Amino acid sequence: MILTYYIMFSPCLFPLMQVPLPVRLQIFLETLGVKRSIVHSVPHHLSLPVCVTCYWLTHSNPKPTLQYLQALVLGMVYGELCRLAKNGDSAASCPEVKAVQEQLCRLRVWRNDRQGLNVGAAHLYSQWQASLQITNILNRLLCCPLPEPDCSWLYSGTFVHRVVRELNSGVYPESLLCGSILPGQLYRDLMGAAHSAVAPDFFSSKKKQRNKKPDKQQQREAEKRRVSETPKAQPCHDINNRFSVLELEDED
Repeated sequence: MILTYYIMFSPCLFPLMQVPLPVRLQIFLETLGVKRSIVHSVPHHLSLPVCVTCYWLTHSNPKPTLQYLQALVLGMVYGELCRLAKNGDSAASCPEVKAVQEQLCRLRVWRNDRQGLNVGAAHLYSQWQASLQITNILNRLLCCPLPEPDCSWLYSGTFVHRVVRELNSGVYPESLLCGSILPGQLYRDLMGAAHSAVAPDFFSSKKKQRNKKPDKQQQREAEKRRVSETPKAQPCHDINNRFSVLELEDED
């Protein structure tokens, strides 16, 4: 903990490059509260954004639903396929991989397809982006114990917002990746790493238990209080509606 304090707040006083890589990596993981096994379960160049995702799951407010995580991971898979194609990787030249990439590309929201902003999704994903930015700074401060990711391939707002809509309508994420082994395996690896950072029932919906119905005595007492606190009736023409209907129009 003392070493962490000096590195975080007095970097000029500590020769970071002299600190062994395993130590710097451990400091990085302890700061995010992520297990070391997660780093080794995904492609090395995606280990940092996966650590960010694990931190986001356990610290964001409100708690993300499974659909938000699935859309975020699908965005990473889509970005990885685009990156491979951009770099001329032989894996991206496979017809099956190309077909999946084109299918995912069609999910992006175009200008004439906007149906209004999902404020909840925008709030959650802005927290993920902020976590990614701060984690990148921490990683650089520690002399990059994890490879610095190319953020341009990690997140597309138009893509994840459209995917959230699709998933909420009943579409299964695996159906968007069918036809090729590579994207499906990458999706499972990323999702497995994220799931290992939370409890098994993290995404289970727990309905709040309803309060017991009050007994008759409590009902009578509540009715007496309501009657005693109710002001005298006023003529109907004196009663004004003090509230106006709030309407939220979708963006064009």
